[in-house]
Amino acid sequence: MDDDDKGVAVIDEIRDFTKKTHESVEGLVTASAEQSTRIEVVEKHLEKQREANKALDEGLKRVQEKVASMTVSLKGVDEEKEEWSWAQCARGVLHGDWGKGFEKSVFDETAKLRAPMASNVDTLGGFLVPVEISDRFIMPTFDKTALGKAGATVLTGLTGPVEIDGLANSAVAYWHDEGQNPTESSVTAVQKKLTPKECSVFIKIQKQLLARSPVAVEARVVEIMRRVLALKLDIAGLTGPGTEYQPRGVVNTPGVQALAMGTNGGIFSVDSVPDIEELLEAQNHDPSEMSMILNYKVKKLLKKSRIAQYSGDTGGLFEISLPRSDQMLRDALGYDFHPTGQLPNDLAKGTSSALTYVLAGVWRNLVMGQFGGIELRASDVASDASGNSAFLKKQRFLVLDTAIDFALEYPESIVMVSDAATTDPVA
Repeated sequence: MDDDDKGVAVIDEIRDFTKKTHESVEGLVTASAEQSTRIEVVEKHLEKQREANKALDEGLKRVQEKVASMTVSLKGVDEEKEEWSWAQCARGVLHGDWGKGFEKSVFDETAKLRAPMASNVDTLGGFLVPVEISDRFIMPTFDKTALGKAGATVLTGLTGPVEIDGLANSAVAYWHDEGQNPTESSVTAVQKKLTPKECSVFIKIQKQLLARSPVAVEARVVEIMRRVLALKLDIAGLTGPGTEYQPRGVVNTPGVQALAMGTNGGIFSVDSVPDIEELLEAQNHDPSEMSMILNYKVKKLLKKSRIAQYSGDTGGLFEISLPRSDQMLRDALGYDFHPTGQLPNDLAKGTSSALTYVLAGVWRNLVMGQFGGIELRASDVASDASGNSAFLKKQRFLVLDTAIDFALEYPESIVMVSDAATTDPVA
């Protein structure tokens, strides 16, 4: 190759290099522009998230301020000889009939204590029940829930967000020589926060019922209030969505263990219990502390379960003999259980659409926090959401305001079946 040809080759190489360099630069410019666009999108998303967090913080602040205004303690009020009457409270609030005046004197005292704390609360006007009396209402109410019967923990009279610490992994033991320092265990703390979420119980009471003697009507009024609140607490603790204004229930808590019945769901049976035990023991939770919460339809199928004598046999002997009581079913399962209608029975999986939950585990790890006391409001002229007037219906409307939240300290201590059949496919 002569010098001219070498020169041409060099020029071609330079041109090719220059072209590739331009292409590389253009690629970098394009990538940079795309990256800038992505950064803008992320920044806009972060700005929206900051705005949402700001709104959430402001909402939480309002709830906390109201909780603070509702947290009034009257030492010794629970030792008074006079018995607190919710029916008398309603009559006093509505008609000024305070009977012997015990409830009125309590409300007067809580109003005095509340006033200095309530400067930032938008609306007052309610009658504040001190925490000593609120606790006497909340605790028996929670005991009526499936969660309460299963052994969930209750903290009452809280005044603000509470951190509940669990451990992500357990401590570790080591063998070592004398004088040798043991290896330090790495234990990660997992914080679960209880944050006040407002809950209002709306109750309608007939005028004629409230007009009777407070002593005679007290049991009925308390029964109504407790039943309504107990149902709401069960729903929240079991299936609450965990949104801004509602607690997070067990089924929506990350880390809860799962046990599947089949591709299209299946019947939860006595044979499913050892599988639950295995899952709990694998996470070092003691199955002897276990109890179950299940849909009432699952309980029915368990009682109607038969022992097949051969493949395809549907007429074998009942697994639980007559009279098939709840106690006999507990004996067959080997554990306590608590049926409820608060678990849905329309879950879908595969080709099935009539499935439900079975929840089993160590329920003391589920904590319900109740913040402040209880605020009582009443009206004989207000209208409900459907436009029904208390005055025209000859009713009295009562509203109990409180703040509640749930947190599961050790999610792996609960096993969730989310595809349990509610009907027998061969029945």
